[in-house]
Amino acid sequence: MPARQHPEADAIKPASLSRTPWRLAAAHERDDDEARPVRTDAIGYVHIDSCELRHADGKLVMFLAIDRVSKFTYVEFHDRAGKIEGAAFLRNVAAAFPYKIHTVLTDNGMAFADLPKNRRGPSRRFLGLHIFDRVCIEHGIEHRLTKPYHPWTNGQAERMNRTIKDATLKLFHYPDIESLKAHVLAFVAAYNFAKHLKALRWKTPFEAIAHAWTTDPSIFKINPRHLIPGPNTKSGPTARSEQAPDMMSALSRAPPPLKSVSIAPGATVFTVMPRAPNSLAM
Repeated sequence: MPARQHPEADAIKPASLSRTPWRLAAAHERDDDEARPVRTDAIGYVHIDSCELRHADGKLVMFLAIDRVSKFTYVEFHDRAGKIEGAAFLRNVAAAFPYKIHTVLTDNGMAFADLPKNRRGPSRRFLGLHIFDRVCIEHGIEHRLTKPYHPWTNGQAERMNRTIKDATLKLFHYPDIESLKAHVLAFVAAYNFAKHLKALRWKTPFEAIAHAWTTDPSIFKINPRHLIPGPNTKSGPTARSEQAPDMMSALSRAPPPLKSVSIAPGATVFTVMPRAPNSLAM
């Protein structure tokens, strides 16, 4: 019996053949073994990006790093997004995370990569590697770049930037930049330790990291639960005085308390209140 042919098959172009109804039906009927494999990336793949936070007193550059699997987020504030700032941020990220970072994904910005014309040839031999790449080699990290003019390739970092802006700048007015910094750090700390995410099966990012520790402790530099601040945690100028802040102490340190002051109907600003000398951090 001859195979059935669609009456308009001669008029269908080859480029649109994959979108025909019978092809789509055949795609849905394939066996489970032929389905797309589930991604099994281990923690340590970090997306890094930078964005501007605009305030009446000026703009502020926020560097952000988010782990692709655990969703743990680390942020820092700088005056500009240059090469030195990008390299310093990567060093602090490597020191803050309790496990080894094996890959970082960034865009082609000046803080992370040279111009395409300077990545090879005489310019590369004369200038050497970008300082961000040197830090990657120093820590044994693979540096990957997104395709130019394709910001959605680094979508996790872009989406987290928007989440932070939606929760801070777009909802509140701040009297100064320091109040903005305090609120952003408070939001990131709450996100890391209290936000239950559907992508993590309703775990928090810290709980996901703690679970990874019990599964494969070989990739960790330290037990993440030992970094939780408590009554027996050593503090003072001799503790970590010359090191970058670790994951827990950097983000679980409570910011100055915020006071809500009404200045007009429907408008609210945050002012920083001085902390009592004997107050305890969360």
